[in-house]
Amino acid sequence: MIKYSDFPSVIIACHSNDTELGNYFRKCTEEIIDCLEDKSPFIQLFENERCNEVALSICFSRTRHSKYRIFIAYSHGVADALVIDKHKYLNLDNISELHQGLLYTNACLCGQKLGKTFIGKEGAFIGFKESVNALIGNLESISIDCDNCGILYWCHKPDTTIREVVKIMRNKYDQKIDYLEEMGYGDEIISYLEEAKNALTYYGNPDLTFKGA
Repeated sequence: MIKYSDFPSVIIACHSNDTELGNYFRKCTEEIIDCLEDKSPFIQLFENERCNEVALSICFSRTRHSKYRIFIAYSHGVADALVIDKHKYLNLDNISELHQGLLYTNACLCGQKLGKTFIGKEGAFIGFKESVNALIGNLESISIDCDNCGILYWCHKPDTTIREVVKIMRNKYDQKIDYLEEMGYGDEIISYLEEAKNALTYYGNPDLTFKGA
């Protein structure tokens, strides 16, 4: 019998119908689901209007006995919350229900306040403390790779710490910047990756690993 206590619960929030970046958020999510299916039988996706405080509260209650929880969010953000259609679905009031594991997001700004709630030995946050831009169109795979490489590496290399993951992510940005420069792309395109690299931050337990979370 499969038990919650034997596996991490993976909770994914996705704003797939966002008018500007919905398709990008959806592609990020699809890659994550494909790559993490072998890591946990408990993967739950909350999209668009289904991603709200009530739904998440029920989910957090049901998964409280999990080995730990990985919350991955592909949406917009503000300093104190993750946001879908201006609704703060994960905020300073309800984030305490997500009390252990990893919060990993490509949302803007939430590293300023929301991420700082992950302190101590039980949890960690990886995300951005400033506004960032994703490359879309024929270059979107570059931004998707940068956004997802950290969580994928952490889950598939179970001894890797959060501190090491962030270093790996910054190295990925450097690799992609070098590639764009070699291909002759202009300063504006390259600046998107440089700004994202500089805005990347983490809080909480820097030594948290997938195996030891």
